[in-house]
Amino acid sequence: MGDYCKDKRLVEYCGDLCVVLRLCKIFRGWRGDKERTVGFKVYKMDKNLVEWVEVSSLGDKAIIMCMESCLMVSASEYYGCLENAIYFTDDDGRDKRKGEDVVKVFKLDGGMIDSSSQSFLEMFTPPFL
Repeated sequence: MGDYCKDKRLVEYCGDLCVVLRLCKIFRGWRGDKERTVGFKVYKMDKNLVEWVEVSSLGDKAIIMCMESCLMVSASEYYGCLENAIYFTDDDGRDKRKGEDVVKVFKLDGGMIDSSSQSFLEMFTPPFL
């Protein structure tokens, strides 16, 4: 089975309307099938052509996809936040020891997914707290 779009989210990027597509794949194993995120595609609405055009770089921005929301942030304003990246959690990505979701990072320029060294809470809590 190939990649399929599991989730679509709208987000504003530099004044443009964008849609973020989460691409997933089913991996078959002896313990059962597992759905995994394998990538993302970002498209912006071209107002002149009235069509979606793929975005190859977010520049110094990052996209945060959590639960039912999606937002764009300036990566330099948040400690450890990478530019041109999409932060997300998978449904099965719970850290049993800490009881919180494991944050993953998709790097738009390389197409690679890694685990983040910090949680959403750690990343977005002001340093004075």
